Amino acid sequence: MSTSTEAVCATHKLWEKPQEMESPLLVSLATKYQILEGKMRKLEQSIKCCICTEWKKNVPFLCSHGICQYCVDE
Repeated sequence: MSTSTEAVCATHKLWEKPQEMESPLLVSLATKYQILEGKMRKLEQSIKCCICTEWKKNVPFLCSHGICQYCVDE
């Protein structure tokens, strides 16, 4: 290998970040982000009308269930 090729390879290796060298903080933040995304999805699903699944529940029943006004009117 020529000297210039070795220099390019050495420089390239400096920019590469091996998987085992990932910061524990980054891994922790990514995990927390995934957990929060899951919670957000569940929350969004819990406020959607269970009949049409398009609108927010805004008509509550005494049993604590709810549906959207559109489905009430239908």
